[in-house]
Amino acid sequence: MDAAEVQEQLTEQLMQRLDESKYLHIPLMNQIEGRIRTKQQLESYTTVLVHKLEARNFQDEWLLGRIDRIVDLHQRLERHEAAIASAENGAGGDSNTDE
Repeated sequence: MDAAEVQEQLTEQLMQRLDESKYLHIPLMNQIEGRIRTKQQLESYTTVLVHKLEARNFQDEWLLGRIDRIVDLHQRLERHEAAIASAENGAGGDSNTDE
């Protein structure tokens, strides 16, 4: 198992632990956030946090703020990926000038 697989597996297990926990563990949440490396992990973590917020009847403003920061990070990542894709398409799209 390579390092990326180990990192991904541990991060997923920590998210599962948080999801199954009755309580919100801020140190665990901080640890997970420091380990996130992929868009899929970011989406999974967002889902866990939203479920926690729903289970607590939206009573925790600090948790809502944390979710807002994670969603903002996700949106910035999507914009970054779109900009990269656009740049790649633009650089390769002008090479056919046989007319």
